[in-house]
Amino acid sequence: MAKYEIPDIDLVIVDLYPFEQTVINGANDQEIIEKIDIGGISLIRAGAKNFEDVVIIPSKAEYPVLLQLLNTKGAQTELEDRKMFAERAFGVSSNYDAAIHEWFAK
Repeated sequence: MAKYEIPDIDLVIVDLYPFEQTVINGANDQEIIEKIDIGGISLIRAGAKNFEDVVIIPSKAEYPVLLQLLNTKGAQTELEDRKMFAERAFGVSSNYDAAIHEWFAK
């Protein structure tokens, strides 16, 4: 990163493939499997794991929370803010994996 002057990453925003909605809509198995997000989950988990330095926004549901934070604190976050987003990120990841597990277990 230093060689190419790439700045540190301190904000990760992810919007996962709509796995549950695809299942609800009655898609066939192949379409459902294609909606299993791999990279997005990896980004969410990596961002959350590194909460000491990274703000992870794991879904559109967190946009209002981020906007409020930006409006009140600007681009600065505190550890408790980043930890809160990490907690929510692991919740998103856990729920997403649980939905996939349920579909396979049917």
